Amino acid sequence: MSPSTETVGRDRRTADWDLAAGVDNYAALVLGQLSGALLSFWALSIVSHALEASGYGRVVAILAVSQAVAQVALHWSVLSLYRHGCQEFVETGRLASAFWTRLLIVAASGSLVAATAPLWFGPLLGWFGMPPEAAWLVPIHVASSALSIHVHYALLAAKQPRFQSLALVLNRGVLVLALVFGSSSEILSWRAVALLYALAPLFEAALGLVRLRPLIYPGIGVDRRLLRTMLAFSLPLTVHGVLGYLSTNYLDAFFILKLLSPAHLGVYALAYQLVGTFMQMATMAGSLLLSLFVTLGLEGKSERTTHYFRELLPVLSLLWSGACIVFSAAGALLIRLFFGPSFSESAALLWPLGAAAALAGPVFLGFGPLIHARSVTFVSAYLATVSALVNVSLNALLIPHFGLAGCAWATTAAYGAGTIVAVTLSRNLVDARVRWYLLPAAPAVVAAAVAVRSESVLGAAAGMATLLALAIAERPRVERSLLRLSRFAVHRPAPAAGGGPTE
Repeated sequence: MSPSTETVGRDRRTADWDLAAGVDNYAALVLGQLSGALLSFWALSIVSHALEASGYGRVVAILAVSQAVAQVALHWSVLSLYRHGCQEFVETGRLASAFWTRLLIVAASGSLVAATAPLWFGPLLGWFGMPPEAAWLVPIHVASSALSIHVHYALLAAKQPRFQSLALVLNRGVLVLALVFGSSSEILSWRAVALLYALAPLFEAALGLVRLRPLIYPGIGVDRRLLRTMLAFSLPLTVHGVLGYLSTNYLDAFFILKLLSPAHLGVYALAYQLVGTFMQMATMAGSLLLSLFVTLGLEGKSERTTHYFRELLPVLSLLWSGACIVFSAAGALLIRLFFGPSFSESAALLWPLGAAAALAGPVFLGFGPLIHARSVTFVSAYLATVSALVNVSLNALLIPHFGLAGCAWATTAAYGAGTIVAVTLSRNLVDARVRWYLLPAAPAVVAAAVAVRSESVLGAAAGMATLLALAIAERPRVERSLLRLSRFAVHRPAPAAGGGPTE
């Protein structure tokens, strides 16, 4: 029997709550993500028709510059808020120390960014081909996204994923309404669209702050001991922030603008945004797993984590690979039906980018949350380093010869390399083997290789045939895992009535 809402509320700080509410939480996140994706798709459709590929490419360039600044200089410490905020919430039922301490880190980082801006801001605009008159949009987007992400991870640390999902949907809805109004009034220039995207995160942040108020106020202040702990946790992630940027679509934007054109960037950005939206299905599961792994560790039940990695994650990765194949086929059809001819090349790019998502599945669904729950963040630094080297070198090598397809395959290789690093450096934590997590991605890789040379239908068929062959080869493990997952979905463990953990 599923636990009542009141019982679950009392047990929110236990691992049994994570397990009992996990299915419902994930369903709520998926529903929110699907709703948000539809709204984002609607917004993207409005923007693409109003600006076409070249105008949309300029908007993407502004977002790329903003993300470069935010990810490298501000976001490097945000996972410390989730990791140590979750621990504070489990132990005390509050979030004030982690929330305000990490906000101080953001303020200090932001001040340093502003003070040094004259040294690097102009060259950065030039690298991305952004006109100086649009430079004022960048600090607005950097500040709003920094606050929004801080609140986003605070909600996750307080085990409020459903409200966080609702806030995201409402935020996307407000953005769509603004774009519809602008389109009907014929005032949608690329600068106006960029401003709307820059201001949109503030609405989500405001909703989150209202929800978090009982947990963070009163109690405004900085915990010096926690500050040192958060900085030690985040220090390796500064490397991840800098080098991780070099393995994202924002670095791809730099190469595409330099070697191709803004119109090509718009085409690539559409495909990458669709894949990124789909990949949220895996990252949302990972966000729930992080709080579970942290709570299991505090309760001395780490053997459950080991069982998940050895028995469930390989099969989940195989299922994720199959989902990537279905998405690539459906997404390619969607682009052809709803977007103009200037975006037709985006459909072909979904296949290698879908393979990249499949290769990253084990990291999103397990190793990423594990690395942060166990505070072994040096693994993230090595992962980012290898992924960045692969992405940068292959972009420089492949784009001049293969265009956007070369850029997409460079991303696929970078994601695969990152997964190998994550599994190799984490295997002592859970007794994992690299082949358990690379083989499940083979169906999506095969599908992409076939689809780009022939037709999407043949690619999907080849990928599904590979998936079936792997499932038959690993039949005992697959059957055990599917049986366990089905039983868990139907008969979830109920928390103890008194609020304590149960077996």
